[in-house]
Amino acid sequence: MIDGFGRNIHYLRFSITPNCDLHCRYCKSKDRFQKDSLSADDIFKITKAASSLGIDKVRLTGGEPLLRADIIEIISKIKTLEGIEEICLTTNGQRLFDLARDLKEAGVDRVNISLDTLDPLRYKKLTGGDLERVLKGIERARVYFETIKLNVVYLNGITDKEVADLITFCKDRDLILRFIELMPIGEALKYKDLSKDPESDLLGHDIIKTDRVDGVSTMYKTADGQNIGLIRAMSHSFCKDCDRIRITADGKLKTCLFADKEYDLLGKDEKAIMEIIKAGIGVKPLSKETVVLTKRSMDQIGG
Repeated sequence: MIDGFGRNIHYLRFSITPNCDLHCRYCKSKDRFQKDSLSADDIFKITKAASSLGIDKVRLTGGEPLLRADIIEIISKIKTLEGIEEICLTTNGQRLFDLARDLKEAGVDRVNISLDTLDPLRYKKLTGGDLERVLKGIERARVYFETIKLNVVYLNGITDKEVADLITFCKDRDLILRFIELMPIGEALKYKDLSKDPESDLLGHDIIKTDRVDGVSTMYKTADGQNIGLIRAMSHSFCKDCDRIRITADGKLKTCLFADKEYDLLGKDEKAIMEIIKAGIGVKPLSKETVVLTKRSMDQIGG
């Protein structure tokens, strides 16, 4: 699908649940669990409609997607779609140890694991979760997946103390390290003090910037050749290269992460969903600077 600015839209990020078993303070807007709005059939129908229009890559997010009891069914059904070339999944890793093998067998090609700190006390304070469960999940995932990315939201006063440790951790386990600039939208507006452009800190660790890009990541390299990705959606916008759309956990199409504009897909048949997606992409905004900003938090939109 080509939008009004000539961008090829082929990547769908699908939040399949608003629920999460962590409480990251810059993300989660509510502590109570909610009933999932979308059934496995809803998710399949929407994804099928999107694939019929040219979507070939799907990433399942949340919330925490592994909280869904039917996660394997969802992945297996998406895997049957002829147009889908890659299924990815982003997880906090709390349940990955038990599910890694099933996820691979169902059809997941790559996993991204969110982990902002390697310090157990910091992790507990930041997320309310158990770091050891994530570490065990990472080791189990390495058995089944060739490509694993570690997503680190760069937090001022936290991550800058751990850059060297995170680099070593990923090097020793053959993980791809990506630092992500905190996006101050929704709940994260309260934590602007944690937001920081990571580049200066990285360069201070003898890390050099390269000419390479990997998707939305600008690539850097350590002295011994280890690649590090840096995603800076706020300070260094990549809107001109945007190739994605999003579906929220309550069945809304978002053609821009930052935009307030949404299109309801819930309860529609496949043909109607296709028409809504086409219409939405037809007026997909050029950049975040041209939209009315969303009031939703990331746990509502999908990470």
